[in-house]
Amino acid sequence: MEKINVDVGPDGLVTSHFTDEITGKLITRTEQDIEANVAYATALRNSDEYWKQGVKRGWAHAAHIPQVVVVELMQNGCNIFDPGVKARHIVATLKRLGKDHLLTTRKNV
Repeated sequence: MEKINVDVGPDGLVTSHFTDEITGKLITRTEQDIEANVAYATALRNSDEYWKQGVKRGWAHAAHIPQVVVVELMQNGCNIFDPGVKARHIVATLKRLGKDHLLTTRKNV
């Protein structure tokens, strides 16, 4: 495949564009280093105090989701920007996709 273009966003999102030599179709691949996101989510998940403070203030931070995973969620029918979407649907979709490491709580949401 011939690489046409590579864009790197300020958030670390890398989008590569290729041309498939056999079909002539454009292929787009998006990547992001999410190691820092995973470490952050793990630290929050392991902090019972973080959860208690959030609940005390009337909110609960259920997941820390990087952009590349937002795209994956949307491709699987979970639009996290839809005001009607329930947190439990987002969490269930993350679990179904094997993205449990992005959850910031061990509690049921």
